[in-house]
Formats: sequence, structure tokens, C-alpha cells
Amino acid sequence: MAITFHPKDYFKTLTYTGNAGTNAITGVGFQPGFTWIKARSRTDNHVIVDALRGTNRIRANTNNQEADISGDGFTSLDSDGFTLNGSGGGGEVNANAATFVSWNWKGGTTSGIATNGSTTITPSSYSFDQARGFSILKWTGNGVDGAKLAHGLGAAPQVIWLKTLTGGNEDWQCYWKSRGNQGRGFLSTNANWQSSRGEWYSTTPDSVNITLSNDSHINANGYTYIIYAFRSINGFSACGRSYYGNGNANGTFIYTGFKPGFLITKQTGSSNESWTIKDLNRLPSFNRNDRQLFTDNTDAENTSSDSGIDLYSNGFKIRSSNGRVNTNGADYVWIAFAQEGIVAPNKDVGTAI
Repeated sequence: MAITFHPKDYFKTLTYTGNAGTNAITGVGFQPGFTWIKARSRTDNHVIVDALRGTNRIRANTNNQEADISGDGFTSLDSDGFTLNGSGGGGEVNANAATFVSWNWKGGTTSGIATNGSTTITPSSYSFDQARGFSILKWTGNGVDGAKLAHGLGAAPQVIWLKTLTGGNEDWQCYWKSRGNQGRGFLSTNANWQSSRGEWYSTTPDSVNITLSNDSHINANGYTYIIYAFRSINGFSACGRSYYGNGNANGTFIYTGFKPGFLITKQTGSSNESWTIKDLNRLPSFNRNDRQLFTDNTDAENTSSDSGIDLYSNGFKIRSSNGRVNTNGADYVWIAFAQEGIVAPNKDVGTAI
């Protein structure tokens, strides 16, 4: 089944240089609904903003609630990118002469989210795009074990990133389809996947609702939360999947059905390995991609060869035996978004126009 849109019109990686002043970053090609920024040349936090919360920031690498983070450096999401300022020396997103990368997703519609007779929480604000498999949900928890939150995707989400905004400092909670409904990961730490907790009420998301427990980090009464939810769209995204390492520098090839422009991997086992981010914009003009950032820490861009991955026209191949990406027999969750459309339609993945 062919997609009928350009991937770059809905997801775009952009690099830029800070100036500690007014800095209009253009070239995204759309108004971002969700932007994630990380300094490359210096140690600093990951910063996330979205259209529902405006310029209020959260950090991928900390458990800080929204109110604990100052607004230095960020002004607005614009029609072709975003604007930064020099407040606080540019803060985490616009320090003078520092280099940065931004990953940008286009938002969707903000009305008409579907509910059913099981829904007990309708988000107070939301953005969803069923054709691109992406939704943003903001809501106030009700403290009910087994609460049903409408997500708007029209099909079950396969990856969920959830963060507490107010009420307490809680780590990011992750759902991954390949890991089942009784486990969770933590985007903000390198902790191993936990398989004994019931954050998702031991219930797999369905086409309308995400089921929540009443734990404080996911649905405490009166706390506010944000979710970024994703499902796979052939030729554009691959979500909620896993691969197994073979411990060999000539590692596994993983088929995505498109050229990955953005890739996150995480070992779920016993080694406390970091979440690793790769993208094509920071890739030299040749494979292998040794340039990585880690969602769970503030490190500058790492260019060592110990976590090399080749990014191909139809997937990615592991080129290291390092535990971050390739311990023998270990399970690795991953999510990828397209830079370019697919080359081969033989696996029910179409050609982007």
C-alpha cells in the first residue's frame, strides 16, 4: 500500500547554530506540532515543546515537571520552524556558537477526537493525525485504576511516551507494543525495562483508548500529563518493534520499508544501556553512523565507533558489538521515521511520491 504524501512534509530533522539572540530557525517546511532539541557541541539538556503547551518546556533526560524549567531561549513555533531568543544566554537551545539538532513532527487536527462507551477521560487539549499515526494528548488525571483515555489515532498506538507536567517530578513512562502491556521503559533514564508493573492496567491500547493505572506517574487525581503516541504508517514510520542482538560487528539488518531519517534504539535487558538517537542530518556522507546522542543524559554528541549503525534505503544494519546496540541475545526496542520513501513494495510498504 503506497503512501500518498512526502515524509519530509510531516517529519524533518534540522541542524542549526545558536547565537544567544533572536534566532529564527527556518527550513522545517511546516509548523511543528512537536519539536525536540538537543545541543550537539556542548553538554546540555534535551528540550521538548509542543503546540498544546506553547513555549513551556519539558526535558527528555530529567523527571522535572513543567513548572521547574525556565523558558530561556524559546519564543514560538512558526509556519516554517521556530524562533529562539537570547534570554539567559540562549539557555539550552540557543547558546552562542553552539551547534544543535532539532527533530520536528507536524501536528494534526485539534477537534473531533473519537470516544466510545468505555472512554472515561477525554483530553482537555489534543492534536491527532490518523494518516501519519501521531497524536499529542494533554489531560488531568482522575486517579481511577483502569481509566480509559481517548487517543484519536483510529488504530492502536504502538509507542507511547508519557510525562507528568504538574503534581510531581516523575520519570517519563514508555509503552512499546513489542514489550507487551505489563511493562514500561523510562525515556529519561538508562534503567532496564520493567516487566512487573501495571502502569497500563495490563491492557493493550485499542483503536480508541489507552488504559491507565492510578499510579502517580501516569494518572494521579489532579495531576496533569502529556502523551506523544505513535503507530506505524507503511513508508513513513515503524513503531513499537524490537530486534535481537547477535554480539557481532556484522550485526542484524532491520527492515523498515524506508530510509530512516531518525532512529531511537534501547536495550531492554540487564545492562542499563542508554537510549541512542541517530539521524541522517548528522551522518557524514558515508555509512557507518557513529554520531549519537542519548535521551537519558546531557552529553554532547558522541562520535565514537562503539555504537555504529548503517542507515540504508530500506532499513538499518548494526555495525558494532557494543551493548548499547548489539549484545548477543538481548532485546532492543526501536522507533524510526522516514527521511525518504521506500524503494521496494514487496513487503506491503509503498513508494512515497
